[in-house]
Amino acid sequence: MSGPVERGESRAVLSGTVLTAAGSLIYYLMPAYLGSVDRMLRVSPSSLGTLSAVEVWSIALTSLFGPFWIARFDWRLMVRIGAAIAFAGQFASIWMTSFNLLLAVRIITGLAGEGLLLALSFSILGQTRNVDRSFGMAMTASVVMGTLCVYPAPQLDRAIGGNGVLAVLAALALLAFAISFIVPARVTKTLPVARAPASASATRIPAIWRNLGILVLIAQTIWFAGPGGFWAFSERIAANNGMAADHVAQAMALGMAAGLIGTILPTIFGDRFGRTGPIVLATLVMGVVIYRFGMAAGFAEGVVELVLFNVAWNYGSVYLFALACSFDTDGRIAVLLPAFQSIGLALGAFVVGHFVERFGYGVTPMVVGGFLIGAMALIAPGMARRRPRPSDADADTPTLETA
Repeated sequence: MSGPVERGESRAVLSGTVLTAAGSLIYYLMPAYLGSVDRMLRVSPSSLGTLSAVEVWSIALTSLFGPFWIARFDWRLMVRIGAAIAFAGQFASIWMTSFNLLLAVRIITGLAGEGLLLALSFSILGQTRNVDRSFGMAMTASVVMGTLCVYPAPQLDRAIGGNGVLAVLAALALLAFAISFIVPARVTKTLPVARAPASASATRIPAIWRNLGILVLIAQTIWFAGPGGFWAFSERIAANNGMAADHVAQAMALGMAAGLIGTILPTIFGDRFGRTGPIVLATLVMGVVIYRFGMAAGFAEGVVELVLFNVAWNYGSVYLFALACSFDTDGRIAVLLPAFQSIGLALGAFVVGHFVERFGYGVTPMVVGGFLIGAMALIAPGMARRRPRPSDADADTPTLETA
């Protein structure tokens, strides 16, 4: 790899990592965020689920239309716009006392702020040379920052008299604005496309890959609905089991910190051992842990369950993203990853919130289990079919424009 290309690759990974954190940290902070809203505004579980869902759906909507705008505009300008709107939205939300007004502001923040930053980050990371490691690094940074924010969340709330985690998100939006100058301007070449054998149709195999890529995206949506629904209400589940608020924050922070194992492993091993095994293993571990967490009343037991959950969730997520990118030939699947992830997280929070309001928190493992089983049934064809590696194909390699 030549010097300029190597520097461009490093800058792409760095900028993609910062933008990922700025756009997705709300996912990690959602339990603390919803807990703060509940303490400040005293709203119902279904309202909390709706608040979580509409913001995540707003983020998803921006990504969903990504294929129509990702190649039309300068990425650096888009980062500056998204970062400015994200900062304004986070700052304005800190001291709001009206739920309806807060709901409206969070929609705008997700749509034009966090969603824009996250979609761009996935487009950048999805076109680096080692996708597994790039996503692993980005998620590792997000988990570190999320952990540092969750632990002092109750103290931050008391210190500023508002939702403290939003102050952290506002600062992160400023950081995204500051690093916009190292964001790649755009991608100048498409991703590697393996050439079909001479006896095969020139268009048939790519069409199969595209269909499998879409199937993997849909399966990813359902997969994320499981852990997303559980994580959004994990703070309320623990509190309902009798755990003190400060202990809940500590347990969640420790769980997220240990979850770094799940993001670091892919940065070390890449796809050396494939992607099917990690995805299946992560799904099984999450299913068992979520079932047990509903019965965990003690601090130590809750910490263990949240540790295992975060390790499995992060580990499986990296390989799910990489699996989808392996079917990408022009960057249009990569830009859709945040949309399908966000839709899944929002769907999980929305569905679990309504089931909890009707049947209680004990119903959570059954709802989550249904999501995970459905996801694995859909994702199986995508995991079974291996697309040739770029090194096996006679193809171009991606080039990120940095000038």
